[in-house]
Amino acid sequence: MPPFETRPLRENNDSSQAVNAVKNIRIEQSNGGVEGDCQTGGGLISSVNENSANPHGVGMIRGTSAAVRTACAGVTLLLGALLLAAPLRAQSGIMVGVYVGTVVESVNYSWVAVSTSAEHLEKYTTGTAGLAVRIPVFEAWSLHINPYYAQRNYPLQAMGVNGSQKYRLEVGEVERIGVPMALAWHIGQTQVLRPWIAAGVEFGVNVGSTMVRIVEQKTMPEPLFNAVRYHTLPLNQLYGAGVVQAGVDIAAGERWLVTLGGAYAVEFSAPVDDALFTWQAPRYWNVRLGVLHEIPF
Repeated sequence: MPPFETRPLRENNDSSQAVNAVKNIRIEQSNGGVEGDCQTGGGLISSVNENSANPHGVGMIRGTSAAVRTACAGVTLLLGALLLAAPLRAQSGIMVGVYVGTVVESVNYSWVAVSTSAEHLEKYTTGTAGLAVRIPVFEAWSLHINPYYAQRNYPLQAMGVNGSQKYRLEVGEVERIGVPMALAWHIGQTQVLRPWIAAGVEFGVNVGSTMVRIVEQKTMPEPLFNAVRYHTLPLNQLYGAGVVQAGVDIAAGERWLVTLGGAYAVEFSAPVDDALFTWQAPRYWNVRLGVLHEIPF
């Protein structure tokens, strides 16, 4: 009969990675003369020094072998828990990628043919596409730069009357190229997910139809004729906005991320501000999905 019975430690799928990480953990009791190794291949107590000077013989060996097995099992489970809870690898280089999404923009128009207490509210839902660049700043902070293209509105035509004068409003389709820059804080990390929040500013340029046209028509009774005047109001081509963002990164490989995020922005100034027509400072919501790849320094 051997000094003690050797049995494999029980493994499961969740802790197999931790078991394979344990390498020859030696436990030695000097006064008992018992030596043991926790091996990764089968989790066995591999060797016992039978030439011990311990006068109590087998009883001491059996008691110590139980302690060895208990210690090995504890170390194995601890390492398994640590590996399963390992965080998503911290960003160590610049990340670049692309994204697509949707934009919902809220626009308030007020013009001379409408009472000053009333506004013409429009909400436009359009698509967007752009680039994503992330630059690490501190351990849990990074700078997000996301240049994009989006449509601001749909063409709009409206008719109105103010006293004896008739007006027709014509607003063309306007697009914008924006560059949001926000400082992001990565709230916490798990093995797969990394949520973040960010705040910053956005600067951009309005392109496309950058003129608003108002046609003013007045009928003169004597002599009877129609007086028509055309007003062309330029759109401010440059704009700025404050922006807040939030999202979550999803690990898709060693240096790949899938990111899902949203943003809310309020522009600092009105695109058009005139007594005949005012396009008040727009607000927009943005939801986007992108893929990023890390380029190490």
